[in-house]
Amino acid sequence: IFAGTLEDHLTSGPPALTIDEREEYLKLTDSLEIAHRLGGENPTDYWLAEISAEGTNLSGGQRQRLALARAYAQKKPVLVLTEPVNSVDEPSQQFIFNQLEKYAGNPGVLEHLREVYIISTTMEVDRRIARANQRQGE
Repeated sequence: IFAGTLEDHLTSGPPALTIDEREEYLKLTDSLEIAHRLGGENPTDYWLAEISAEGTNLSGGQRQRLALARAYAQKKPVLVLTEPVNSVDEPSQQFIFNQLEKYAGNPGVLEHLREVYIISTTMEVDRRIARANQRQGE
């Protein structure tokens, strides 16, 4: 899933993406710094930067962020995410979820998203703890 260039990663399968759309998907997933780390500041260089087989030249969190950018790029109306950011640092997690909430279904590169389902055992545990604490406070 990760072998090839950064451009290959985001543009595999229909529909064709513009450079601006690819940039937006990187920004929405807090992945632009990954592109810069792989190929420098020049977009011509970082789009051609190689991602090794299985993404071994990326951290787990970086792989998750790029996988999310790729999922956005599929332009499907329904997105089901299982543990989408469990390896991503807390500030990036918050940024990604805020961007998803802000832009999904609204004009722009995420306007195609009509429904987003996030399946996360961590988030479910947090909700259950919050509910338990709420009940104790009653």
